[in-house]
Amino acid sequence: MEKVATPLILEQKPPYLDQDGLWKKVITELFEPFILFFAPDLHKKLDWSKQADSLEQEFHRVFPVKKGTKYTDKLMKVHLKNGEEHWVLIHIEVQGYKEDDFAERMFQYFYRIFDKYHKKIYAIALFADDDHSFKPAKYTYQFHGTELNYTYNTYKILDQEEETLLLSDNPFAYAVLGGLYMLKSRNNATSVA
Repeated sequence: MEKVATPLILEQKPPYLDQDGLWKKVITELFEPFILFFAPDLHKKLDWSKQADSLEQEFHRVFPVKKGTKYTDKLMKVHLKNGEEHWVLIHIEVQGYKEDDFAERMFQYFYRIFDKYHKKIYAIALFADDDHSFKPAKYTYQFHGTELNYTYNTYKILDQEEETLLLSDNPFAYAVLGGLYMLKSRNNATSVA
């Protein structure tokens, strides 16, 4: 009896998808709908006749890029409707994986941005990871009577309802829906394997 050669099946890794870069691009392209989607009260107060400025280069100076990291977080400068030279910094963090010191890092970003610009800051963390329990929204520091609590806005893509997103007329809802589909298909792919 002759042995038939069994073909060698190599497990292929899925192609690398730069999720962080994708989110940053979508946020930049759909910045006004992004603010309307996540912070409608703030959106009403902003002067949209003035261009929102991306402060990516400034952000690199305040937070040097770590070895192996391509992107830092998104930092945008916007103006309020009142006629004064009054602006608000919007710090956006897209987090695609569980990180134990995430809340501390959000606080570090806050105080460094505040120290550099001395402007109001709206901070939001978009969690694009697949861990339902990972939703840090507060950094607390305590030491012998010295105490600090820093709270920021959060949004967990995995917790969103497809039907609700489909009913929205905001284009950013479709970006969130795309992120939700990516998470669900990644989970399906890993559960089948």
